[in-house]
Amino acid sequence: MFQSSSNSLNKLVIEDGNRRDLIPLYRQIPVYLYSLIHLKIPVINQRELISIFKSCSQLVSLSMILDDNKDLENLGKFIPKTLRKIDFILEVEIHYEESLKCFLEGYENNSGSLECLELVDINIIL
Repeated sequence: MFQSSSNSLNKLVIEDGNRRDLIPLYRQIPVYLYSLIHLKIPVINQRELISIFKSCSQLVSLSMILDDNKDLENLGKFIPKTLRKIDFILEVEIHYEESLKCFLEGYENNSGSLECLELVDINIIL
């Protein structure tokens, strides 16, 4: 699906979709869309997201839905150094205080250069 635009596509936004339906699509991103700069996706499993991080070396902005605090907890050490902005959208009630602490510790050990980290709880947005 992405083969023909692998050199030119630098922004990908996926607004909605069934998680299972998106898995094949997510697996194509690291293979074909290595020049991505901006990525907005619904929920993704950690293995696929880490694969995207490793392949997309120019990624600057990420927006994604978090549905599990464990995803946040273990992600910090994998954040690419190019990433400047992350929006984590909390779709369900997540007690993320400890997970956020672990994320930030992992991120700090990774020597990243993040400028903006937003946690948005869509349950309180009017």
